[in-house]
Amino acid sequence: CSIPHPPSCINYEKPTYGVPGPTVQTQNEWKIWKQNNNWAYEVGKKDIALFKRWNDEEWYQKCTHLDACGGIAASDSSKGELVFELPASKMTTGLIIVCGCCGKKVGEDMFL
Repeated sequence: CSIPHPPSCINYEKPTYGVPGPTVQTQNEWKIWKQNNNWAYEVGKKDIALFKRWNDEEWYQKCTHLDACGGIAASDSSKGELVFELPASKMTTGLIIVCGCCGKKVGEDMFL
């Protein structure tokens, strides 16, 4: 990347590395959540069957995947606005993307 401040993002996954570019200015009643993944996260079915034969709880704990999905959510629009501040002084060019998950009407459900 040939610009002084490369693109950055804010996400709520754990672990997250680096410094987020945007910051949350107003969170109101939005809640941050995360979902830990167990040892079998993204492990193939044949491998899971092999490891399960060991029946070793200590191994399961030791080999748990570090990744945890996360996000910020509100149950409905009465919880207030979520306001981000973009690092405008460092932005020379770019694209702003807001991700939402899940379902065919995610745009309507989350952003309208």
